[in-house]
Amino acid sequence: MKITHLFTLIAFVLFFSCKSNNEAKEQEKIQQISDEQATDSLNGIQSMVENQSYTSDLDLIRFFYNEEWTKSKLENYYIFLADSNQIISNDGIIAVYDYRDTLISQLNKNGVFERLFDRVGQGVFSWDSMWIVMLEFEKIGIHIVTAEGMYVGLERAPLLSYALENLATEDFKLSQQIKNAYGMTIGGEYPFLDLEWNDDVILAGEQLLSKFPASDYTSEVLGYFENALTPFVDLHKVISEDGSESFIVGGFEVESWPGLTDTAYHHQFLRSYPKSVFAPMISRIINNPSQMKADANLIYIVKVPYLEKEITWFNYFLNGIDIAHKLYIDENMPENPTLAYRFYDDKQKALNALNKILPLVPKAEIIQYKLN
Repeated sequence: MKITHLFTLIAFVLFFSCKSNNEAKEQEKIQQISDEQATDSLNGIQSMVENQSYTSDLDLIRFFYNEEWTKSKLENYYIFLADSNQIISNDGIIAVYDYRDTLISQLNKNGVFERLFDRVGQGVFSWDSMWIVMLEFEKIGIHIVTAEGMYVGLERAPLLSYALENLATEDFKLSQQIKNAYGMTIGGEYPFLDLEWNDDVILAGEQLLSKFPASDYTSEVLGYFENALTPFVDLHKVISEDGSESFIVGGFEVESWPGLTDTAYHHQFLRSYPKSVFAPMISRIINNPSQMKADANLIYIVKVPYLEKEITWFNYFLNGIDIAHKLYIDENMPENPTLAYRFYDDKQKALNALNKILPLVPKAEIIQYKLN
């Protein structure tokens, strides 16, 4: 079976993957992909696919080939990646990332992945094949986001890691590591149950803020940084009627979906990165969290004022104060959330928390909020 151009995508993916993992090439910069190397990889992939025992695997690859618009876009992308061997600065990396981001937008709008996942759901293609496709796309900087086996969208994934590490300025490198890793945090039926990639965002963000607080690249990625840090911060303990406990991210939610999180990741972060400037605040929050019963109807909030006119706990955190929550309790002013140190359905616990935070935030106060 002869398939022309069909495996251009996988051939280039394999080349870039091998190059990034091969320490023997550390002395080189971005090495040009030759036709001979691409052909060798292509022949190897063709041989592997032609001997697949599952016809659906080959049919899945044909799906991309038969989608002429998609095939053309992907082939152009890999030609662009192959030409990126001349990268010598931030600008060259930006050009590749811009091309990748545009392709992500185009693929999302085209609906090719909705059609592909429909066929997987119908049993036309195997899930094993779909998983391989997802891994291959990650190698070229595109993360396929799913939830409960359904397609959600496309996000960034790490790309040109070698170029970032060896050719980029440090502030640009850190900002792009944040963007790429943040894309990998998106997805899943329960988006806060897997926080592995959040660590990468947090650690790169910590370095960026410490070393380059005035950089334009820093201000550009603060939103990603805060979002990745949120599930480590804005969470509360919920006690069910049967006495079981769970941790939920965001607001006063008591249902496990979608905010359920596993604090094993929080404790792992503390063990792995004890010198992180955020470790003390995360530790204090995890060891003394906000708490409420699942059937609570009145909440006592330890409210704090905005710091430096910023409507977020983020600036408090940067000053070493473990303000945990951003609460949307005024429906008439959704743009002005309430910042809270902690909240409880037990007034005495709220008073104890108030006494604890007053020396650091003298204007802290308790307010009551009735749940619907």
